Amino acid sequence: MLRQVVAGLVAAESLLLVVAAVDVVVGALTSAPADPAAAWVLAGIVLVVAAGLAVAARGLAGGRRRARIPVLVWQVLQAAGAMSAALPGGALLRGALLGVSAAVVLGVLRNGIAPGAPDLPG
Repeated sequence: MLRQVVAGLVAAESLLLVVAAVDVVVGALTSAPADPAAAWVLAGIVLVVAAGLAVAARGLAGGRRRARIPVLVWQVLQAAGAMSAALPGGALLRGALLGVSAAVVLGVLRNGIAPGAPDLPG
């Protein structure tokens, strides 16, 4: 059960990144960005990260231990971005991002997420 919840959260993050990439592309097409090439590159990078998260979510759902590391790295990056003062949306968005990151990290580090994974020392 926990494995599917964590995989679902990661899959939702992946889906939200796809939405963000589409938003960047729509913004590049409908407005006059200062640097259109940068907008397209940003959208491409976001789509690559979204694809990686989707693959990792599938791996977590299947109990593959190798899927844990990219997910943990992404959660650290997401938490750092959530704590950034430049993040629009205020405290509610920051709190939601930090909450999802914390839930996924705790879920991924639990022994039951991947069969045969060692427990954390402590």
